[in-house]
Amino acid sequence: MKYIFFNHPLFKNYRDNIIELPESPQQFLLPADSEDKLVTLEGGDIMVISPEHVLIGVSERTSMEAAHIAIKTLFEKNVVKKISVIKIPKKRDYMHIDTIFTQVKKTCG
Repeated sequence: MKYIFFNHPLFKNYRDNIIELPESPQQFLLPADSEDKLVTLEGGDIMVISPEHVLIGVSERTSMEAAHIAIKTLFEKNVVKKISVIKIPKKRDYMHIDTIFTQVKKTCG
């Protein structure tokens, strides 16, 4: 995906909008039971609810570490003004934030 975004002409005008989350430099040194320190972010755990507000779900596929890095990065780049973190039980039934919340418009049409 990274290669495509940075090299395909279709995405040329959007390259400056790509935000990457770095892995922790110590990630490979972490014990196997420290999953919360891994930098893992699932697309289904990000929900833009307004141009200035983002929800980030911390679930079985999105770590708290990734949420912290995303928050820091989004605020540093002035992408949003508000971020809410939703802790989701680590059960398959709840998997992502988009399986819990659905956006509905006030108006139809």
